[in-house]
Amino acid sequence: MRDLQSLGPPYEEGADRNAVDRMLLALAVHPVGAALLRAHLLVWAPDRGRLEGWLSWVPPARAPLADALRNARRTASAATDVEGTRRLRELPFDPATLEPLLARVWDSGEPETGMPDGGSAPWSGAARVGVVRLVRSGRPYGLVVGEFAAGGRGEEARLAMLRDVAGTVLDAHARTESCRRGRERV
Repeated sequence: MRDLQSLGPPYEEGADRNAVDRMLLALAVHPVGAALLRAHLLVWAPDRGRLEGWLSWVPPARAPLADALRNARRTASAATDVEGTRRLRELPFDPATLEPLLARVWDSGEPETGMPDGGSAPWSGAARVGVVRLVRSGRPYGLVVGEFAAGGRGEEARLAMLRDVAGTVLDAHARTESCRRGRERV
């Protein structure tokens, strides 16, 4: 992927956490990004000791990456998969009972692809899934579970790119938030 700063919107000041999450999912489904058919974000809730279903995203109309990111930053409705999000939020995601593929990625931090387990997760009917663990400031942030078409190529490399870019974006957002809170105290 080209220079990360050229992504623009994820690095522009003032994005809230929800906007950052949407932009990461927009990158996950964009053909220049991870090229997922759908992406689902599970966010770590340390106070509850579990992952929580947060948001499902589908590719919007074809647009350059910068436009897709800008649209995701501005509005939640641009590409939200409403039904997928509803299903995702209803499910428990205890690390001790995660489906095996998700558990391996959660434990190792290395992206993987594989066949989805049956179950009731929004991705259960996909041909293949890819999973990426997200980290923010050295701490677990969540998982992106994405759906791939059958017979894809370069899936692991795309997922590794998503992990790396997401980590950089999440770290930059954490630093910005920390600086903002510091200014508010003065």
